[in-house]
Amino acid sequence: MLTGEDWNDAMHGAMVKEDCYLVQADISVTLPGSNGTLQQVDLKRGQYLDPVDDHALIDELPQGALKDECTINSMLAVLYFCIYMLVCTYIMIQLVIGIVLENVQTATFMEGISVGQDQILDFVSAWKEFDPFGTSYISVKQLT
Repeated sequence: MLTGEDWNDAMHGAMVKEDCYLVQADISVTLPGSNGTLQQVDLKRGQYLDPVDDHALIDELPQGALKDECTINSMLAVLYFCIYMLVCTYIMIQLVIGIVLENVQTATFMEGISVGQDQILDFVSAWKEFDPFGTSYISVKQLT
């Protein structure tokens, strides 16, 4: 989410108010039917129930059979994610500005030194002629 990719999908996932009661285990419940008969309802583990449509079934289930994954308030999710994105965007902008300023400072410093990059490369190639084996030593006679 820090990169801004699909953060709104995560926000919408945190705003769930429908089909948000998770059945914790396989369970069978007997409910009274509309015509006075008893109706057997089998629920599978991992199935979700809606708090509005399945209210009568939820009331008949034993304690601990469901896990409530509904959001408390949808506006809290909107508020949290919008603030999160604003703060993260601010931090990312500050990082980019810091990197750019550091590169400008390094370039300015490199312009101010008396020995340039080309001169250093010339020195290295000349040193290779006097020290072909890379021992980091040359004879005193070769210094001039």
